[in-house]
Amino acid sequence: MITRVPLIRWAGSKRQLLPRLLPKLPAHFGTYIEPFSGSACLFFSVNPAKAILSDRNSDLIESYRTITRHPIRVLRLARGMDKTESEYYRVRAQNPQCLSPINRAVRFLYLNRHCFNALYRTNGSGEFNVPIGRKTGGFPDEATFRHSAETLGRAELYCCDFEETLKRAEKGDFVYLDPPYVSRKGADKNVYGCGSFTATDLPRLLQQLEVLHSKKVHFLLSYSHSFELINLLSKKPRAITKVRRLISGKVSGRGFVNEVLLNNMDIFGDAGRA
Repeated sequence: MITRVPLIRWAGSKRQLLPRLLPKLPAHFGTYIEPFSGSACLFFSVNPAKAILSDRNSDLIESYRTITRHPIRVLRLARGMDKTESEYYRVRAQNPQCLSPINRAVRFLYLNRHCFNALYRTNGSGEFNVPIGRKTGGFPDEATFRHSAETLGRAELYCCDFEETLKRAEKGDFVYLDPPYVSRKGADKNVYGCGSFTATDLPRLLQQLEVLHSKKVHFLLSYSHSFELINLLSKKPRAITKVRRLISGKVSGRGFVNEVLLNNMDIFGDAGRA
């Protein structure tokens, strides 16, 4: 049996949390919606019949669109490139705007596979600047990659702000929100690209959860158990789980951290059933 796996690596991926996320999904829902898609690992695990995926990262969404049209061509070209340090930095130095859509997707897939800790970080000019990684693993085999690309091809893909995506949610739909975990104490280092979600967006996000709940839309929010979030909630969350942090460049910074998984019941006291 061919499995569905994420097509890319992504910092903050929820693959290790899937056993805890899946039981919190409603038994039945209409459209699956994910406005911070990243690697979309929950989407691939759920395999919904109808889905909307979006992200502010235009390189990610454009690459997804190209991969759904030319999965094996993109995979073979990326897999056929040298894994050397010199090749990595040569590819990283390319201006993606000077490449064809297929070659942009190849570049994105290659850098994503071989960069440090699956980070997507840019400098002030919007240029990808993550160094090469070590022990990053290989690409999925062709059958698995094609199968996952076909699954992705059933989803509507948008590059936009999360609020724009949430306007598409209707009664009975399910929304999974996994925004970047950020803090007011730390500077925005463009870890997910320029213009990505920051702590100042949290109030706006919670306002949108109220709108979703009033429309009887099911939702599930993953976020760090942080002061920035807890201070905005009317009641303290009980669904706290420990997750190993893998992004830090220092081994000492890769311990366990607390995260919360919040659905309609956790925030508003009822399930928001349609």
